Amino acid sequence: MNAQALRLEIQKLKTLPPLPQNRQRMLAAVNDPDVNIEWLGELLAECPSLTARLIGLANSAYFGRAGKIHTLKEAIVHLGLNMVKNMTTAVLLSESLKPGQCPAFQTERYWLNALLNAQLSQQLAFASKDQEMPEPAVAYTGGLLMQIGILALVCAQPDLMREILLEAGQSPASIRQMLQDHFETDQYQIGRWLILRWQLPEIYAKAVGAQSLALEQLNNKSKLALLLLVARRLSPIILDEEENENQIHQLSPLLNLPSPTIETIVAKLRKQKQLLQALARQFH
Repeated sequence: MNAQALRLEIQKLKTLPPLPQNRQRMLAAVNDPDVNIEWLGELLAECPSLTARLIGLANSAYFGRAGKIHTLKEAIVHLGLNMVKNMTTAVLLSESLKPGQCPAFQTERYWLNALLNAQLSQQLAFASKDQEMPEPAVAYTGGLLMQIGILALVCAQPDLMREILLEAGQSPASIRQMLQDHFETDQYQIGRWLILRWQLPEIYAKAVGAQSLALEQLNNKSKLALLLLVARRLSPIILDEEENENQIHQLSPLLNLPSPTIETIVAKLRKQKQLLQALARQFH
């Protein structure tokens, strides 16, 4: 199966339908920078399962209010508008792409990696003084979406992905190499197709798709694309608790951030790893 055939399979399979209209409205709303928080709350309240998930997320240990949030309004106030938008995006993706037919896929590790990518992207954007750097909330969403192609593949091609996962493990870098070797595509191109199909903002499609490029080519792309590259290079250091100062030194010039600044962000997220793992379980 070549890249074009794989793309067609993903697009036509019933496991990856267009989002229902109400979910499409919600995704459009959470990606609207000018959305009114009260109207957004009313829209999200139309979906009881989403409301329950958001209340559950707000009560997670990561957000520090375990058992104290009882209503969607309280959840929105506690999480803040930007985090509500990002958690809504994550919930809608997790509900629409269910990997149950591929037991080899480690869902918790996937979401932990996605949340780490999101947090790294956000923290790096906060730390940057570059005026062209995207808003931290945009960076967070980009991090969440970066590996969505893997989730799409697991849902659309569970047997194929079982073979790939058994050989490559859960590492996005190893999965990418196998997909490129066998199908002349990778999870970033598939993620780009899915983002465009679901009518998410084009900035995410371009930044995610750019992850397929070599560093020399990617360096000429958007700041969000560079931010995502640095995040995906840093996340294994946290996930696998590796000491890799050389990697940090190599990444530092890409965002014009001092190595100690990046090291501080990595150390902070290492301390939050268990809380992020607990948050990742909410997306099973």
